[in-house]
Amino acid sequence: MDLKPRGIPMHYFLRGAASAALIGNAPRSLLSLSISVAIAFVLGVAGCNSKQSEIRAFQLDGQTMGTTFGITLVGPPPSLDLSDLESAIYAELEAVELSMSTYIETSEISRFNRFGGSDWYEVSSALCSVVDTAINISRASGGAFDVTVGAIVNIWGFGPGIRSNTKPDQEQITSLLSFTGPDRIESDCMIPALRKTHGSVTIDLSAIAKGYAVDQVADLISNHGISNYLVEIGGEIRISGHNKDENAWSIAVESPILGARSVNSVIELTDTAVASSGDYRNQFEFGGVIYSHTIDPRNGYPITHATSAVTVIKASAAQADAFATAFLVLGLDEGLKLAERENIAAIFLIKDGGKIVEKRSSAVSHYIN
Repeated sequence: MDLKPRGIPMHYFLRGAASAALIGNAPRSLLSLSISVAIAFVLGVAGCNSKQSEIRAFQLDGQTMGTTFGITLVGPPPSLDLSDLESAIYAELEAVELSMSTYIETSEISRFNRFGGSDWYEVSSALCSVVDTAINISRASGGAFDVTVGAIVNIWGFGPGIRSNTKPDQEQITSLLSFTGPDRIESDCMIPALRKTHGSVTIDLSAIAKGYAVDQVADLISNHGISNYLVEIGGEIRISGHNKDENAWSIAVESPILGARSVNSVIELTDTAVASSGDYRNQFEFGGVIYSHTIDPRNGYPITHATSAVTVIKASAAQADAFATAFLVLGLDEGLKLAERENIAAIFLIKDGGKIVEKRSSAVSHYIN
């Protein structure tokens, strides 16, 4: 391994992800590029105390699923073979891509999407589990989260291929809506297998697969005897234990401002996952109207309400990832009702004139004051 001095970031950013366009839009070879693993003796991380810590911290950075990832390991066992762990992490990330990326024609999900029948189609237990979770969240949210919406995302220009930056006509949208919805896909993970109600139904896991990958890597790290770590993929995060200065992890929630990177708030967390979804990073203008990549699966159109970003705190990064998208689609009023009903910690960022207003569900108080 190539070890060199490196500082740990002041905050780990939660950013509004382009939920329909992050999985695999970069070649698989990028998994092995731009990687640095370093040992860091860092002083003065935000939220830390003033004492100098001697706890070892290792940082692994790279690219996967068309985005970046960052992993921090704090105080790993001296006997741990970091090279073996690094190889295992890359293998896990590649496995998720080969299963769930619609940008890879030979992936498991791409093969299922090409299957034109409505019989049970055997898949891996991993793919079945993620789709089953997605179906449950889709039903809980009244269809605001829906993995069958990929075809509509694509005609709006936010999926694989070249973006057209044009508005599709109503006839196209209406036609595709007949093949979407939480009841268009079934799962039986005892087999494991998936079934479409119609051969034209397709699925896209872009709004849950990054969170799933975070969970898988975090579990892998835990199984190697490491209890203090942070795993981040494309802004979706899972954390355990403490940082290098033996404090909770500082997580910065990004302000939803196009073309800028600024902190709206900082939260101190441990032993949980955090995910964020926003409408401000991936959009286009047509006919004087700005269209966001966040599509409401219930009508086939980009969202237009004032809720610009939502951050969710939950034990599972996959569930946090999906619910963040559902809450963003629903907007403040409906989203907050669902968060309260499901007892989910959610932070809504609302555009109010030239200001950003923050609203929180009551469950947020379990994590932060």
